[in-house]
Amino acid sequence: MVCESLPESAIQLAILFRSKEPSSLMLYSIVSSIAVAGFIMADTNISYERESFMAQARRGVENHPLVCLLPTHKAKNIGFQFSLFLFHTAYLATGVLTFVGFLLVGKTRYMFLGLLLEFCVVLTILRIRHQTFHYCIATANHLTFVDVLCWIVMITMMQNFTPFIPGRYPVVFGGRLFFLLILYRLLMNVGVFFACTSIFDETILISQKEAQNLMLGCAILTGVAYLSLIACTRASRRYQLHTSRETGKGHVARFYTHEFLTGNYETHDEMAVAMTVSCHPAYIPFESFAHWILQLKPDIHLFNSKVVPKTSGDCAGWTHEHLFETLEHKLVYFERLKDEQSRQLFQQTKDSIVVLKEKVYTQDAAREKEEQEREQEYEGNLHGGQPLPISLTLDDAMLEIERLKEKINRMKMKKL
Repeated sequence: MVCESLPESAIQLAILFRSKEPSSLMLYSIVSSIAVAGFIMADTNISYERESFMAQARRGVENHPLVCLLPTHKAKNIGFQFSLFLFHTAYLATGVLTFVGFLLVGKTRYMFLGLLLEFCVVLTILRIRHQTFHYCIATANHLTFVDVLCWIVMITMMQNFTPFIPGRYPVVFGGRLFFLLILYRLLMNVGVFFACTSIFDETILISQKEAQNLMLGCAILTGVAYLSLIACTRASRRYQLHTSRETGKGHVARFYTHEFLTGNYETHDEMAVAMTVSCHPAYIPFESFAHWILQLKPDIHLFNSKVVPKTSGDCAGWTHEHLFETLEHKLVYFERLKDEQSRQLFQQTKDSIVVLKEKVYTQDAAREKEEQEREQEYEGNLHGGQPLPISLTLDDAMLEIERLKEKINRMKMKKL
């Protein structure tokens, strides 16, 4: 959409502005390109919201602090989807018109320079907001190429032309910054386009007033569509589209409390450990993480079997060794903390993990020994009350099977 639909539509529109009698086909091509791009982006956002909605079907979306925007009322749902389509189409149209304005006055290089400057400003804001350039969900403790490409570059670029609704998430822009970036871009598009139309030459056949009215119409439609989108959004989630100031670290902190239980998690500890292993440590609030570790006990549901329960998200089925290795690896990130209170809490947390690990390993060993004893007892009962030897050759095993068969046959004959 950004690299193909936008430039193509802008070039066609620039030709249209210089045409004496533009054909209906050219006009249709421009409008349809922008509308299709708006529909694709709206459909992508709705699909993402539907997926989040279905993922919370077990406990209900209200039990999750973030998802989802989709209302349950049928009429509002239709209004939400139509408003989203209208918003993306009109918003993209203002971007296309601004691009056209630069093309017509021969100042395209200044547009790219301005976008680059704005990109650097947004990166600075994100760095201040998150204290890192990492994306929240990252398995490695370093900045990956995918993080840079998808969550820093592409989402920032898309915010200028086709905003991605998950950009409202606290771990990306957050609701307030998401809205302010849209508002800024909309006002900037109008101002820049008006400045460009003021220096149109005689080769441009569309009048200055007509061009400005076209831009104003698209800008007003964008604003109306966004207000309609907010009105149709689930009431408990509307604030996320314009006023939410929750940061990524603040959002993650809520997963370490008993404020809510979401997804398929059975306990709050499962939810907290899943967030810990899947979240980049730069987004993990140390105090919340440490206090959660300090209250863990070996007899909780998380350690009730030899592996992590299947309802524990990304770490489901992990061995306890792997889990504790990951927790210790995450904890190492906080060695950089300098204040005395944090250092003390860090050492307490580190010692607590070591103690807890030993208790869980001992518990696992006892559980495994008990299982072996039960298995030997069961096998011994099949073998006539005598325990089976520790190791058997294939020939010995076959002999044992034949003896069991003979014993079963004798019992059947005796019964007959």
